[in-house]
Amino acid sequence: FEKWANFPKAKDRMLELLKTVRAQGVVFISGDRHHAEISCLPEGLVGYPLYDITSSGITEGGGIGKEENRYRVADLWNANNFGAIQIDWSQANPTVSLEIRDEKGNEVRQVSFPFTQLALPKQ
Repeated sequence: FEKWANFPKAKDRMLELLKTVRAQGVVFISGDRHHAEISCLPEGLVGYPLYDITSSGITEGGGIGKEENRYRVADLWNANNFGAIQIDWSQANPTVSLEIRDEKGNEVRQVSFPFTQLALPKQ
């Protein structure tokens, strides 16, 4: 299965690019893994926590069972699924919600954080 761990040089190049250009507000969206998960790399790598939401085609669940991921912040979901990203702009400090939903649209995994968490510290 393809995953960042299989491409360490490409991953390092991507992280270095994010640091070099001081990109802010980045959330990775990935798929085709036959499972769903939400992961977060520590903020020391690019200057803020770097989230990744992985989901599959809605009919492509039933993945490989347990796969180790030390950065996972919500339990692995192996059934049919799709991902959603919600941003609540109604607040002074908007909130981002990364969601995994089952084939009926029910939320089965969710991680929320303030949008400001995706910003670099001021220099």
